[in-house]
Amino acid sequence: MPTHRYNAVDAVLLIVLAARIHRTDAAVRAIARNLLHQIPQDDRPGVRKIMNAKYPLKVAELLLDCWAEVHERG
Repeated sequence: MPTHRYNAVDAVLLIVLAARIHRTDAAVRAIARNLLHQIPQDDRPGVRKIMNAKYPLKVAELLLDCWAEVHERG
């Protein structure tokens, strides 16, 4: 059984951090591409969708907004 370095939550966090720090589509695509083989295979389609989005930076910002919305209600 292969062990993976990151899980889906880690991947989303890393993608959002890249978006917040670098603020470019290229940075978001690069981190998503680098994560692909470091996460479980079941989580890869979601990361691929972010990586292949027309505006991956906007997708990452939406992920952060959704997370903030959920945790503000908590």
